[in-house]
Amino acid sequence: MAETNYPLLILPASEDVGERSKGMAVPPKVHFPGMGRQQARLGDKLAALDKQLRDRTLQLQVSSMGAEPEEVIVLEIVGSADDFAKAVQRIEGLEWLGELIEEDLDPDEDFYEEGKKGPKLDKLLTGRLFMVFSNKKALGEILRLWKVWQDGKELPYGYAKWRDVFMRLKDVRVWGVQDRVEETGVLDAWRNSLELGDEVRCEIEVWHRQDPDRMRAALKRIESFVCELEGEVRSRCSLGEIRYHAMVVRLPRASVERIVADPKVAHEVKLLISDDVQFVRPVGQFAAPTGDLEGNDVELPDYGKVEQEPVSALLDGLPLQNHHALGKHLIVDDCDGFEEDYPAQKRCHGTAMASVMINGDLSSPQPVGRRIYVRPIMRAHSFVNVEVPPEDALIVDLVHRAVRRIKEGENGAEPVAPHVCIVNLSIGDRGRPFYNAMSPLARLLDWLAWRYGVLFLISAGNHVEPIQVDIGRTEFLSLDGLQQANELLRAVSNLQHLRRIYSPAESMNGLCVGASNNDASDAGELIAHIDPYGASPLPSPISAVGLGYKRSIKPDLIANGGRCPVEVNEGEDGKTLLSPYRGTLAPGVSVASPSLRPGGLGNTIYTRGSSIACAFASHWGTRLYDMLSELRQEHAEAIDLIPRALWIKALLVHSSVWAEPYDALAGALRDESNSRKFREVGARFLGYGHLEGLRGFECAENRATALGAGEISVDEKRRHRFPLPPSLGSKREWKRLTVTLAWFTPINAAHQAWRRAHLWFDADVDPLKIDRNGAEHRAMRRGTVHHEIYDGNKAAVFLDGDAIAIDVNCRADAGALEAQVPYALAVTLEVGDGVKIPIYEEVKTRLRIKVPVGASI
Repeated sequence: MAETNYPLLILPASEDVGERSKGMAVPPKVHFPGMGRQQARLGDKLAALDKQLRDRTLQLQVSSMGAEPEEVIVLEIVGSADDFAKAVQRIEGLEWLGELIEEDLDPDEDFYEEGKKGPKLDKLLTGRLFMVFSNKKALGEILRLWKVWQDGKELPYGYAKWRDVFMRLKDVRVWGVQDRVEETGVLDAWRNSLELGDEVRCEIEVWHRQDPDRMRAALKRIESFVCELEGEVRSRCSLGEIRYHAMVVRLPRASVERIVADPKVAHEVKLLISDDVQFVRPVGQFAAPTGDLEGNDVELPDYGKVEQEPVSALLDGLPLQNHHALGKHLIVDDCDGFEEDYPAQKRCHGTAMASVMINGDLSSPQPVGRRIYVRPIMRAHSFVNVEVPPEDALIVDLVHRAVRRIKEGENGAEPVAPHVCIVNLSIGDRGRPFYNAMSPLARLLDWLAWRYGVLFLISAGNHVEPIQVDIGRTEFLSLDGLQQANELLRAVSNLQHLRRIYSPAESMNGLCVGASNNDASDAGELIAHIDPYGASPLPSPISAVGLGYKRSIKPDLIANGGRCPVEVNEGEDGKTLLSPYRGTLAPGVSVASPSLRPGGLGNTIYTRGSSIACAFASHWGTRLYDMLSELRQEHAEAIDLIPRALWIKALLVHSSVWAEPYDALAGALRDESNSRKFREVGARFLGYGHLEGLRGFECAENRATALGAGEISVDEKRRHRFPLPPSLGSKREWKRLTVTLAWFTPINAAHQAWRRAHLWFDADVDPLKIDRNGAEHRAMRRGTVHHEIYDGNKAAVFLDGDAIAIDVNCRADAGALEAQVPYALAVTLEVGDGVKIPIYEEVKTRLRIKVPVGASI
């Protein structure tokens, strides 16, 4: 990164200022039915569950595996019941399996939010699904507690949480075929597979048992059920740290045909009704089309020597290693031997991602000075033009082994790329759009991020289906560019429930990157296509939208994903259909590509989407690493206090601009129905904003950015101070303060809150007379980034020596928090361009850099 006269500044060491702030959001007041109504609603269901388990016990007595019959019982509640898992542990024979969040529950006469003016029957509710293993004895104890509660008596000591559950209980049932099979989409996937061959594969996810012997017995039972179907277990993966146990299973055509031909058969197949099985899913649909290779040779940069160790890793398809645009940047670690069956012309996705990570957009290349580490986790499909993970592999296992090899080594060997702190995952499971439950791969990434101190950058996913606009084609074409853009934005907004981010983009410790409709190409319009957005930081019409887990902000940011023209067609009902362009001509981001010409090593094509945007974020992350290395020459104590990945995480978000794309979205989508909550609507598309690159990484005469870091313990508060420039005092000038806090959280895989560490900051902005102006502030506190923007043009009176106090707080969010949590803080104060106030120099001279020495993590 080029030297600048305005390098980033370092804040003084933080101060311990006592216990964390206690103010938290007040939960809504929900009406629950009384005891009599609950008995009328649920008494028969509980009795039926009891009879079902008793009958099963009589029929089987003791199973052939020597285990007493058990069932997975689902307790569906409205609201929450904190620490219910502890109450479960008090009942012998009852085993806690986990919980899932339920959002957007419809209210009814029994459950609704109470408002000052009466019931809010149009207000959706949230709830939980508690899953427990129960045998006959344990279920009998639950029924005994239910009767005590029904009689209005106090529950025994230690069982009070059962009262909360009984009061909130909306439904109780067993975990059945509908949960583990019918809702996963596996039956449709099997039907499609039967059209292609004689074998079908699926992924079996197994309930995590706390007792290792029970876990082994469950796995053995499942394997026996697979054998009864004349199938075969092809691979396994067990990671107790994220409560994940799964296997890839091959089933013969005859067995699968019988299941998909008659839905009733699924309720008779032991594998599908086994209480050991949580889900039967299609094998992960991580597929990248190889696409059209028609392109052009372009003048490529002269890289010179590229010898620095890699700090970024690409887990993707195998790149075309000798392509001129990749130079000598690649360290390819093909330890699984994919290259042998990977034709050069099918090495498309990895080549494109490596190209962007190294060069950015080849229409205006800005190559990094480092090599990148590449571990292929996809390979060419044998007869379809796509790149996919190996069909017998579990993607969780592939990624886990890859990251462990990078950071820790395997089989006694040294780590292969120990300095890597950025891992690019420009892949997503199209068969697993995010909806409430965190996927195993996202859980894995969160655990690895905490364990190894690495930042996962993950693409949001693309939706390339035609978009219907609710006016006719002729009328649409008669509109001007802004009107067409607004119609397209409204159409995408109406479909957002079908355009969710793909697993593993919901990862909390990682950053999810969506695509903006932006690139550096200067090509004209395509025939029969229009580009309503133009080259702008608006979200691409194909980019997936959020929110994320527990309604956290996802995507975290958007980055250049290439302009995406659309073809204007007329649908069967006379409405306009806009089909996103999927070819390789401009506009778009220019990337390296295999060639149709034998030996062609300089071919480039244009492409677009969130995979490209994610690689752009990795490109800027690598450049940030080098900038931080330069800064470290004078401030090693501060830079080495936390993992380098955390600095990069904070600065990528800190460099994202909200205002311009948000104003364009608001012009199209804001109306009376959503005006009060439109900031949350905006965040679904933009995250925290559009990544602007260098502007956010450097200071200027009118802009000062200072960095702070530390480690914080549970219930602690640490204060950072950002000095105010005296020349700004009493001036009626527009000014903006941007504050970003980022951390990695340890995780609790058994708790629905998931993140153990909840950090946030309180900024005393009163001295500047500015107001909050960014994404919805409650949503900002649900992930592992807290990013606030404040601005205004009121005159502020303050004295030389005054400072903005920024308090970083920490609380436990999912069970006990024993570890100290590292965090990064970035603070920027700026005035408008052309305003002659020396913000940078005045802040710089007032900073006293006394950061405590700490070991790098």
